[in-house]
Amino acid sequence: MASALRWPHLATRHPRLAIRMGRQARRIVCWRWRFAQFAKNLGWQLE
Repeated sequence: MASALRWPHLATRHPRLAIRMGRQARRIVCWRWRFAQFAKNLGWQLE
């Protein structure tokens, strides 16, 4: 995630690790998006 950005050489040395980090990052982005949608729905319900 952030570590992949901090140490890009790790990603180049370990492509498998880079793939795993990419999947993890995507999952976190998806979770954050879902949370945003949930918060939006909650906000609409409260109004």
